[in-house]
Amino acid sequence: MGTAEGWWATQARCLLGYGIPLTQDPHRVREVLVRAGGDRDLSRVQPSLRPGYLELLAGAALAAGDLAEAERGAELARAEADALGLPVQRGAALRAEGQILAQRGEPAAAARTFVEAAMDSARSGAAVREAHSLLLAAPQLHASGDGAQAAAVWRRGRRLAAEAGARMLVDLADRTRPAPPESAAGGRLAVLTPREREISALVAEGLTNQAVADRLCLSPRTVESHVARVYRKTGVETRAGLASLVVRSGAGGGQFSRG
Repeated sequence: MGTAEGWWATQARCLLGYGIPLTQDPHRVREVLVRAGGDRDLSRVQPSLRPGYLELLAGAALAAGDLAEAERGAELARAEADALGLPVQRGAALRAEGQILAQRGEPAAAARTFVEAAMDSARSGAAVREAHSLLLAAPQLHASGDGAQAAAVWRRGRRLAAEAGARMLVDLADRTRPAPPESAAGGRLAVLTPREREISALVAEGLTNQAVADRLCLSPRTVESHVARVYRKTGVETRAGLASLVVRSGAGGGQFSRG
């Protein structure tokens, strides 16, 4: 780009960062952005554009394995976006935060953050950014056990991307399409831990808490706590309801009755 300075030169140099495959050469993306922006804070970049480039910078840091630097970039993007009070910029900051949550192994929190970013983008009519946010949310929703919502979010994200002619996002959608959701009963049991599924299967066989405790060498109070958590996670309120859920899911028959 030569040695020219000024708004257009800075913007053009920053845009080069989007042309470099992030997963293939994240260090190059960071180098381009930092050089164009003047420093790690991208202080040379216009404030209204800074959150978007900080989002890209945080993503590059994550791809390079530098979680601390990614967190720093996301925090700065959020501070800049909050100061501006504009939804598109806030959406960029939220996407940066969502990527970090996903990297930390917190899919439910990441999904909520990406969906919030999509809502901010939608409020300002930024359909491509909304699509991108939704397509990032879909696999996180699926990983957190909400297959039905993951499919719905993915469909909307892909449709918006296709309508906007965003072929790279359409390709992303096709690569990350979530698997079909499980049956309602099976999906509800999928959120349980192995021990909770084991206890649910024994309850479905008609065993009391004391009998389950004896079978698994646990205290009755421990079994009672597990059953209460199962009720809360699955939305059932009685042992008969839990037994029905287990039978409908095909998880009965004692297949979880061994440790």
